[in-house]
Amino acid sequence: MNRILGLIIVLCVVFASTQALQAHEPQTKEGTKALFWSFSGLSDISVDNSMLGFKVNISDGVGLWGALGLAMVNTSDEDKDLRAGTGVELALGAQLYLFETEPVAMFISPLVAFSTASSENKISEVTDSEMGLSIGAAIGAEWWFANNVSLSAQTFVGFQSTSTSSELGENKSENNMTFIGIGGNYGSKFTLSFYFR
Repeated sequence: MNRILGLIIVLCVVFASTQALQAHEPQTKEGTKALFWSFSGLSDISVDNSMLGFKVNISDGVGLWGALGLAMVNTSDEDKDLRAGTGVELALGAQLYLFETEPVAMFISPLVAFSTASSENKISEVTDSEMGLSIGAAIGAEWWFANNVSLSAQTFVGFQSTSTSSELGENKSENNMTFIGIGGNYGSKFTLSFYFR
């Protein structure tokens, strides 16, 4: 009896899932707009690991977008401030839908992203700062799982340059890193989008 009940439940879930997959059409038409929240993985969903943005489709299958990420870190132990820091990330790009099969669309998104961050250790009085530039494209797929709501996964392919410095009084050390390939600091992201006209 439990096997039959389990089989019925599985069949109902599969049927409901396939109906849900067929029910929502991709919002890739001209004039469609979206507010989105982009985050870098599921293990660390936080303000300093995400971006908010806006996208507008300027023609069928072509959109322009911009996103802003802000971060503020302040840690303390009882009465002492241990570390304080801030960060800003700005990204601009286009989104080109390569093909779509309801309710999924594959895209490529050429982009430019700039980031800057600084933090200070109050005890050791060390100040760390970082600046980054990313130029390349995000490649991914977008799934409309509900009416006018989508979830997309993407990964970055391109060039990244990061410059870091650490200061303690008069002493200063600098480090530059260049990355060409897949992933990098901009890395892989998930994006939750809310579409409207």
